[in-house]
Amino acid sequence: MKAQFNFADRYVVSPNLAKRLLTGILLVLALLLTAQLLILYPLQSANGKLRPVAGTGSGTSGEKERGKTPPSEGQLAKQAEQIAFANTILQQDSFQWSVLLDRLEQTLADGVSLESVGPDPKDGSVKLAGRALKLDNLREYLGGLSRSEWFSNAYLLEQEMVKAKKTGDQSFIRFDIMVKKAF
Repeated sequence: MKAQFNFADRYVVSPNLAKRLLTGILLVLALLLTAQLLILYPLQSANGKLRPVAGTGSGTSGEKERGKTPPSEGQLAKQAEQIAFANTILQQDSFQWSVLLDRLEQTLADGVSLESVGPDPKDGSVKLAGRALKLDNLREYLGGLSRSEWFSNAYLLEQEMVKAKKTGDQSFIRFDIMVKKAF
């Protein structure tokens, strides 16, 4: 059926066209509802599986479930150990490497290269291991660390002169530095 227009009076739509539009809209809505239910069902089943693992029942928190015995001291100790282990992993994961490396780069002297950086989040210290071409380069680097606002508590733990093994190689000084209260 064709839509009928009367420009002088009003716009008229045939009843069959209106029925087809409504049927089409209802069909699209039914398809969307079906898609949402197909997505929701696996999520609900996964939630049902996780609920017993997480220990959250259908009741409110603080409500004791009947028929269940309270956890023993051994179970509580094991759970506390697992929580402490998870917290250390989270603390290591949340460490901001970019900030530390940016600050270390600002203090680096010519002729000095760092081989490893080992932060310890527990006490805020950083252990640095690296190489210096000359002793003066190492002194300059230690001076730069002590002048910086972040690494002023730097201590040279070890230094060792490594001789060149081949004629084309260059000797260097290997060092270990501990910086306390770095972050």
